[in-house]
Amino acid sequence: MIMACFYDDYWRLNQLSSWPLRHIAEKNQALIKPYLAGMIRYLEEPRHDAVLRNTMAIFQFVNIPEDITGEVYERAFEYLTDIKKPTAVRAFSVTVLQNISDHYPELKNELIAELELQGNHGTVGFKSRVKNALKYLRLKTIDQKQNIL
Repeated sequence: MIMACFYDDYWRLNQLSSWPLRHIAEKNQALIKPYLAGMIRYLEEPRHDAVLRNTMAIFQFVNIPEDITGEVYERAFEYLTDIKKPTAVRAFSVTVLQNISDHYPELKNELIAELELQGNHGTVGFKSRVKNALKYLRLKTIDQKQNIL
């Protein structure tokens, strides 16, 4: 029923249903996992910023299925680089991208470079999230290089 509200044509219903979905995902990702592919495609034209914000928050809490990882990465990267997007959306995108890069280490250098560019723009909270992500990514990169040697 809540997913019907999330996909409803009425924007207010989308907005109101996105918040509990976020908390459901945080508590039990198995309940939301069957809907993740539809949710990322729904972001092509979200009806409200709350839907965008809460959907990106959901993706930072869940293990993203491999078949949609590319779509999620592209969407999150797009949001990160768009300074017109709400700060929370950009901040959640940082975490989503960081989580994906754990599974695909070849993305780390690209992500580090973009975070270095974006890290000087935004609110204090956004800058802090970027700073923490950069620290994490750099340490993971050093660890991977040491494991190779």
